[in-house]
Amino acid sequence: MKTKYSFRSIRKKTLLLSIISFSALTIFYTSCKKFQDDFDFSKIIKPTWNPEFAVPLVNSTLYIADFFEDSSNLNIVTNPDQSLSFIYSSENLISTSAGDLINFPDQEFDFTNNFPLDTILPGIFDTINFVENYQFIPDTSNQRIDSIFLKNGQLTINGKTNLNRDNANIMVTIPDIRNIASGNSLSIIANINNPGGQSPWVYFDTVYNLEEYKILLNHPSDTAQNTLTILMDIIIAGDENPDLSPYEFTLEGSLLSLEFSESYGHFGQYELPFKDSLEISLFEDVVSGGINIGEGSVKLSFDITNSFGAPITFIADTLMVHSSVNSPYYLDIELFGPGIPNIFDIESPGIDQVGETIETFLDFTQANFAEAINLSPQVFYYDFIAITNFVEDTTSQNFILDRSEVTLDVNLEFELFASIASFTIEDTVVMDINENPNEIDHLLFRINLINGFPINAHAQVYFADDDFQIVDSLITSDINILRGAPVSGPPAYRVTEPSNKITDIIIDRPRLDNIVKSKYLFLKTTLSTTDQSLIKIYDDYGIQIKLGAIVGITIESGN
Repeated sequence: MKTKYSFRSIRKKTLLLSIISFSALTIFYTSCKKFQDDFDFSKIIKPTWNPEFAVPLVNSTLYIADFFEDSSNLNIVTNPDQSLSFIYSSENLISTSAGDLINFPDQEFDFTNNFPLDTILPGIFDTINFVENYQFIPDTSNQRIDSIFLKNGQLTINGKTNLNRDNANIMVTIPDIRNIASGNSLSIIANINNPGGQSPWVYFDTVYNLEEYKILLNHPSDTAQNTLTILMDIIIAGDENPDLSPYEFTLEGSLLSLEFSESYGHFGQYELPFKDSLEISLFEDVVSGGINIGEGSVKLSFDITNSFGAPITFIADTLMVHSSVNSPYYLDIELFGPGIPNIFDIESPGIDQVGETIETFLDFTQANFAEAINLSPQVFYYDFIAITNFVEDTTSQNFILDRSEVTLDVNLEFELFASIASFTIEDTVVMDINENPNEIDHLLFRINLINGFPINAHAQVYFADDDFQIVDSLITSDINILRGAPVSGPPAYRVTEPSNKITDIIIDRPRLDNIVKSKYLFLKTTLSTTDQSLIKIYDDYGIQIKLGAIVGITIESGN
């Protein structure tokens, strides 16, 4: 007897129903095959006969964790009083790093100066000085850039002059671009020799690597914001060439591909989005009904870390739960109470904490999440915008590192403290049994449940064909398959003793034919707490399952 069977998308929340419907068949097929191997039926001369075999199937105890082992975002914790809480946690959301968020644009400057030249005798040197100021362009408006420590960047200098001197040099110095290690200002010298004045123009250019340099701006003596001073000195040796004054000198420069390791100043407003959802597996298979939670049993918390040296404000664009079964279906979450905007600040490292990460833990016990949980929501949606320097104060001091970031963890904690009146869950199992066990005449299942949970369960299993049309059911009458254990009063709400319920289910041959031809198994359970009263779930609660079957088989005699 070769049998193929498979069950998909099944969870332990519906394990009892699945055991009832198929554990017996599975074990019976195995037993039947061995029975055939041990006896040669062709040698039996007696006519058809109907023996019965008692088959023990299951003797196991399930605890609360066994029913939710496939919930990847769920952590079940034991409270100090040994009661249990569900904590649903989001994936850790990480903001864009400051190095990717803040981009100092390429800077370009050019200056043209005309100058006369006094007579310089051979062997004598003279210097012509120019001072220019360049307004450094920040990433956004209202930024005050005090300093930028560079890990990458490039300075390009090029220019021309019609100076007709045999020996001359141009020295470009930017006092506030300094080597980080030595503190020396950046200085570049280029040759602008024009022997005999043969060329109408002399050109020069150079490229300088700014790695490990820093740019300093906004000194107390500066009269304009974000100003960079550039010094240009033309050093000329006297010769006999004629004086063709006035001369022209043009300098062009660029600061390119600036990447910072750290920066100081006031950086204005940037937006860091945090958008995600939190699946609540407790309610994923609910089709009707809800629960009433005990006072103070739900807590929403945010665990936020920040290494931006700037004030950061979180503003909720969307904050709501969704239930597919209970109106109003969508409910906005009010973190601070009715009519109060969902806006809050987080802690930031101070100027003496550069490189440190500061944690902010926010516990919103005053939120309306109790009302939300009563809807049996499957999803919690949140969409935050974190804004730097939400209250603009351009005199405030910020700092950033290229690796500065903000992280957000969302935790929904639900202490298992509630009452349930009529809470219906459904699930579907795909069946695939490719052979009809003709030898089976009837099956009797005996389910002995010793229930340590204060929860009743009315259960039904429907069998459906390829078109999802129901062809039969496992249970022919309304059976309370699981009787809730009695509960003490407040504050413990503890089970006083387990309850025991024995249920017999008989499947005859015609109904078995329907079951074997089915392609889908619809599982439906309606739950309620003992006397529909408040209960708590403790870590020692469990359900002991004892399942056996009496299998009647028909054996045809051989001739």
